[in-house]
Amino acid sequence: MANHILWQLVSGFNPLGEYASGLNENQRQQNILEQLIGQREDRQFNRERDLRDFQFRTQESDRNQRNTDRSFEETRSDTAFNQRMQNANLGLNQQNQQFNQMNQNREFDLKKRIANEAQVIPYDPEKPLIRIDRQGASTPIVPPGLQINPTNPYAPPGKLTDEQAKAAGFANRMAASNDIIGKFENINSGVLGNLEGVVSNAAPALANPALSANRQQFIQAQRDFINAILRRESGAVISDQEFANARQQYFPQPGDGADVIEQKRQNRIEATKGIMGAAGKNYQPPKSFQQNAPQQQAPIFAVNPQTGQRIQFQNGRWVPVQ
Repeated sequence: MANHILWQLVSGFNPLGEYASGLNENQRQQNILEQLIGQREDRQFNRERDLRDFQFRTQESDRNQRNTDRSFEETRSDTAFNQRMQNANLGLNQQNQQFNQMNQNREFDLKKRIANEAQVIPYDPEKPLIRIDRQGASTPIVPPGLQINPTNPYAPPGKLTDEQAKAAGFANRMAASNDIIGKFENINSGVLGNLEGVVSNAAPALANPALSANRQQFIQAQRDFINAILRRESGAVISDQEFANARQQYFPQPGDGADVIEQKRQNRIEATKGIMGAAGKNYQPPKSFQQNAPQQQAPIFAVNPQTGQRIQFQNGRWVPVQ
């Protein structure tokens, strides 16, 4: 033992240093081992991460492929649907063309048949066809092919102009309003009727909700008649004074007697006839004014389809025009 210790002293061996060196070496080996373990864990983590990334990319690729397949199927389905729609539209267009052609052929055949029938109608001016009503009045029955000139008993002959067309519109409004007014000419009779008429004239806008249905209809017809005749005469905006004057002139007012009411009715009729007279020869008055037409019937002319001669209906017979 003493020799061993002496040897260590002679040889310069330092046990504490060797111990410390051993500890350092052990620690270094431990660090190396930990590094190797950490590297192995990193490699394991990287492998797992790569695996997850691979799985994710695989799923994304599959999803994209399914979307692509679905889009292709939808596109192919849409293409097939569009093709079916085009075929259906084509068939429908063909059917419409065939239908239109059939209609054109039927229309052509109908016109041709009418033309043929008009050409073969036997017509004898010496033996005209007439219709006799219950009162004994006779009117001519014009065969197809004869061109009858329309007549307006209140107008001179001539071609229709724009002014005549406007007058026809005003005349129709006045005639329709006059028919309504005729139903309520005694609307102001009695205490209540007289009071209602006074209130409606004084404040029509305020009184309108409280007026009877007949009174409201009477006022509307009155307004339409006045607007038609004043607009026809002046063409300008109608003032309140002009409207009030026309209302007093043409329509029954509270306190009017029977003679005055009749006089105003005649005023409306004559005013309406005047507008009808400006509507031209082609204008046909409403039935209520056809009854008031002049008794002398305007001449009726036609053309004989066989000879082309111009003829006139007189005294129940067709006679040549001299």
